[in-house]
Amino acid sequence: MADINVKGLSELQKVLDAFPVKIEKNILRGALRAGAKVVQQEAKSNARVLSGEMQRGIKIGTTAKRGTVIASVKVRGKHWYLAQFHEFGTKRGVLARPFMRPALDSQAQAAVVAYGEYIKKRLDKKYGLDASYIMVEGDE
Repeated sequence: MADINVKGLSELQKVLDAFPVKIEKNILRGALRAGAKVVQQEAKSNARVLSGEMQRGIKIGTTAKRGTVIASVKVRGKHWYLAQFHEFGTKRGVLARPFMRPALDSQAQAAVVAYGEYIKKRLDKKYGLDASYIMVEGDE
């Protein structure tokens, strides 16, 4: 497992706390989507391609419940149910060919970096705030 170091989180939290809750949620939602996009792309490249429907159905979703913003990468569309058979296999002959979990495992570090970079860009471009104190580093 890779080590990820994030510097400037306490300063970032102070900045985010100064925003209205709706804006803070929007910033976090966008950052989580940026991180999930990295995992989504890897999952699509890992997925077994028969008709391509399952690959096209790998989507990102976000929700906000009780002050917590959550992002997920899921298989949607008309072939969503086939994903579990590919990911875990079946008792009768379908061998597991995981594509979601390996995507997360291999891209977790890149997802955290994308998350941090999104916040830095959003604070700079949209709000004119210098976020250079946020540093996301991983051992590559």
